Amino acid sequence: MPELPEVERARRLILAHCKDKTVTKVHVPSDVTGVVDSKLFKDCTETDFANAARSKRLVDAHRKGKHGWLEFSDDVNDDDGGNTHASSSSSSSSSFVLFHLGMTGSFSVKGVKPPEFVEFTVDGSNWPPKFWKFVLEFNHGETCLAYTDPRRFGRVQLRTECPTKSLPVKALGFDPYLEQDIPKETFEKMFRKRNAAIKSVLLDQSVAAGVG
Repeated sequence: MPELPEVERARRLILAHCKDKTVTKVHVPSDVTGVVDSKLFKDCTETDFANAARSKRLVDAHRKGKHGWLEFSDDVNDDDGGNTHASSSSSSSSSFVLFHLGMTGSFSVKGVKPPEFVEFTVDGSNWPPKFWKFVLEFNHGETCLAYTDPRRFGRVQLRTECPTKSLPVKALGFDPYLEQDIPKETFEKMFRKRNAAIKSVLLDQSVAAGVG
C-alpha cells in the first residue's frame, strides 16, 4: 500500500519531469472503452477533470500526509511551433487536482523506470501501463504522466482554491516528514489530551498525517 514515502516519491517524480510544462492532452480509459470510471472520479466527472488540467501549466506538486495535489495555472500561451510559455497576463487563475493513491495507486512517467511496491509492481513494459486510469501529455507528448491503480481505491477531486483550505487536507495533523522540527512540548501536548493507546493516536490522521 502506498504510504507517506511513496506519495512523497510521486510528488518528486512529477516535479522532476513535469513542472512548468503544459498539459496538451488528457486521456482517460473511457476514450478507448466508452466506460467511465465512476470510482476514481467519484466527486467530479472525467470532463471536469480534463478541463481542470488541459491547456494548463503545472506550477507545482504538493503533499500533506497521504494526500497530494497538482497545482495548475492557465497563464500559458501556445505558439504555432508547439512551444508553451508563461503568458504576460496578470489575470491567470489556478486549479488544483487533489489525489489519494488508495491501496495500489501510483504515478509513472514514460521512459522512466516505474516504482515497485511490496504488494504490486507497475507495468513498465507498455505505455500506457496496465491498469492506467488517466494519462497527461505535456508539451505535445514531450513528457507523459500516467496514473495507474489495479484495485481502484484511489480518488481524484478538484479544487478551485488550495486544498489546505478545505477537507480532507484541512483536517490533517502535522506531517512527520514536512514538520520534523515540531517542538517536543507540542508533541507531548497532543498525547496528554488523548485517552487512547499510543498506536491509535499515532494512526489518527488529525494528529499525525501520513502515519500508518
